[in-house]
Amino acid sequence: MDRQAFSAPVPSLVAATTGTGTVVPVNHCSKTLSTVKFGAGTSAGIVVVESSDTPGGPWILQGTATWAAASTEFEFKIDHRVGAIRHRFTTNAVGGVVDSNVQGDI
Repeated sequence: MDRQAFSAPVPSLVAATTGTGTVVPVNHCSKTLSTVKFGAGTSAGIVVVESSDTPGGPWILQGTATWAAASTEFEFKIDHRVGAIRHRFTTNAVGGVVDSNVQGDI
């Protein structure tokens, strides 16, 4: 059974702090795409993309976005069903803004 397509910003990255991140339920979409974009004013930061069968974990690492240059965008595709995705900082962003988004059934 395919789920309805969606797109949602990941609000955990707005504060630019390390921690557990905000969980985005993806309702077992067949495919998801996570994007992380370091803004023009950034000079550092590491964001991890993790998935889980349930919003409570356990969490599986799907990818790491490590700052290399301002205005760099990373994409992480998950080609199997998961229940939830979260993006979180493991190293705080320095300067600027980091935008993050999750799309389901791409």
